[in-house]
Amino acid sequence: MRRRQLDVDSDMPDLLAELLREAMDRTYDTQGQKSKHGIFRTSPDIIISDDGRPETEDIKATFHVLFRYFKFSSRDGFAHEKPSPPDLFPNLDFPQLTDPLDDLAPSGSDDDSGWNLLDLILSILALIALIAQIAIYLATILPAILLDLGTYGARLLAYYTIELPLYQMLKAERSILVMTGYLHPMDDEIDDGLITIGMENHGTFLDNLTAMDDIFGFVVQKNTPAYSVPDTEFPHTHPYDAVNKEFTEYNHP
Repeated sequence: MRRRQLDVDSDMPDLLAELLREAMDRTYDTQGQKSKHGIFRTSPDIIISDDGRPETEDIKATFHVLFRYFKFSSRDGFAHEKPSPPDLFPNLDFPQLTDPLDDLAPSGSDDDSGWNLLDLILSILALIALIAQIAIYLATILPAILLDLGTYGARLLAYYTIELPLYQMLKAERSILVMTGYLHPMDDEIDDGLITIGMENHGTFLDNLTAMDDIFGFVVQKNTPAYSVPDTEFPHTHPYDAVNKEFTEYNHP
């Protein structure tokens, strides 16, 4: 929640957009060739306009769309970790005492000179609230255990039939977008065939493409093209493990 509140997308300032527009004119002499278009210009029109330049608002909109795309394809695109199975007892944490002054006290400081009567009252109220929470916890611990045990089967069923399939669908969609260059790959989305010598790199991607064409959503027939390394000893400068049939060290592409 805090990250979302602080992460506010900013727009390009008007002065910067105008500076870029003016730089286009000085670089390509768009005003001097305002009456010329097509092959008669020393540089092509960027867009259809009087002098071939985008307006200031168009430059700002382009920056906004590009910034949001990179943000989505990098940081926000990485927030798709595999969900964990439900815990048997997810709601049995014992209440913890929180001090309202924890966020105000400097790190490593033992100075209590900033305390006043209001701080003392707030600390007493926090202690009273903790005692009330402990009382409620002890009164509801047995029903909570029974409720967790009674709903565990349903929660586990929902995990394997709803949550996990949705995650796999998302990963399959991301695989297509990653392999076509629209999204940045997560650790488990890096194709080993693209970074490992002698390893096939066609199967998984082509399987996903085939699944996209299948109206039933699964692969009916897989025709993966053959892939082989012409020289199994290549590159000769790299150590090769004959037992496991793989290269054991990578020093350069």
